[in-house]
Amino acid sequence: MTYKAVLNNPSQLNEIIHSDYLNFIKDKVQTIRIDEGVFKLYTIDELCQLVTIDNKKMSTIYSLKAYVETLREFLGNFTYDQNGNPFTLLRLALSPVIGSENGNPIFVDYKDKNTIYIFHPDGGDITKTTLTLNKIIKNEY
Repeated sequence: MTYKAVLNNPSQLNEIIHSDYLNFIKDKVQTIRIDEGVFKLYTIDELCQLVTIDNKKMSTIYSLKAYVETLREFLGNFTYDQNGNPFTLLRLALSPVIGSENGNPIFVDYKDKNTIYIFHPDGGDITKTTLTLNKIIKNEY
């Protein structure tokens, strides 16, 4: 699978995630509560920062791509949410990470650009939340 993994400058974030969200995180560290966890939302600088996962270097916002390459060996082409609904690994790889809690990234679904999921690296599964990007922007969480 070939895809972009490194941002060359922060202005490229506008192509990946809604500009209203980028304005929301621009000036201060944000945290949100999802179920029992408190997730830190990454700043613009942190979204662009290079990280190494499974010996692959990429920008934080693209970090699910590194997990997908490893997961494909064990899971095939799908992972599943808490209700057993399939979620393609390609869709996971294309979904932007926006924060994390204890090593569990939260991401925006690439397909609808709004639904928030939690990725669990230890098992490769995901949890669909009731939270959306729109709710975060409007402080409705």
